[in-house]
Amino acid sequence: MEEKIEALTLKLIEKIDRAIDELDSYTATTHIKEKNVEYDDEGKKPVSERVVETQEISIVKGRVDTSSLKVIAAVIKELRENDGEAEDEGITVVLSEEIKELAE
Repeated sequence: MEEKIEALTLKLIEKIDRAIDELDSYTATTHIKEKNVEYDDEGKKPVSERVVETQEISIVKGRVDTSSLKVIAAVIKELRENDGEAEDEGITVVLSEEIKELAE
């Protein structure tokens, strides 16, 4: 059981680390809609219509997402506050000094 908890803790730390690295990244979506209509010889009635829609998605660096930063800080703060408090249930949470500093 301890090995599983340790593996989950490491996975959580990796996710938090990744989230911190991605705070200044966001997804930009560009929609392009192109409409072509062909008319009859007199130019009065449409004979055919073709609509082409494309979407481009890209990851862009920008300003730091402060709402995500607050969520990450809250998670770290909660982990820090619970450091060692769950010992009654047989679970011990131990945070590194680096994580504790991030919570401050």
